[in-house]
Amino acid sequence: MDMNRRNVLVKFVVACSIPFSGCLSESSNEPSGSTNPETDQNGSADETPEGRVDSVFIENLSETEVRVEVVVHKENGDEILANAYRIPGRTGIEIPAVGIEGEEYDVSVQYDGVQEEDEWSVKDTCIHENESTDQSILIKEDEALAVFTEGCDEKSTGIRAGVDYFDHEKYII
Repeated sequence: MDMNRRNVLVKFVVACSIPFSGCLSESSNEPSGSTNPETDQNGSADETPEGRVDSVFIENLSETEVRVEVVVHKENGDEILANAYRIPGRTGIEIPAVGIEGEEYDVSVQYDGVQEEDEWSVKDTCIHENESTDQSILIKEDEALAVFTEGCDEKSTGIRAGVDYFDHEKYII
């Protein structure tokens, strides 16, 4: 009688675990390349892509509040970021996880009646782990606009003295 109970219990456990066996697998049933690591309109990633993901920084070095509009398109024309920001003087913001390593983007910035364009190449050639090719949108002290890609071996964006940095969502208008 004890053997039959053991057999019944084993069969029951095996039968109950079969429907859940696929849940433990790390592989996906989706075809290769079907994940979409693109960012949403607020710049946060829906899924984490492999490799480095670079940010867009907007830094206002002037003493006055500024209004900046930023639009980022993938090389194929897909819009991945389109926001307007009102940024106080001496304030910087980071829009994280926008540019995926190895891809290229078109960046358009509108500020004070001036529109600047930049081609942002998120290089996959950075050697050190903490290097990046972040996109920099800089409002200088004289309120002139500069839009550029930071090189792998440079690091000035996001660490300027006398500038307080905050999450970009606080300044979306």
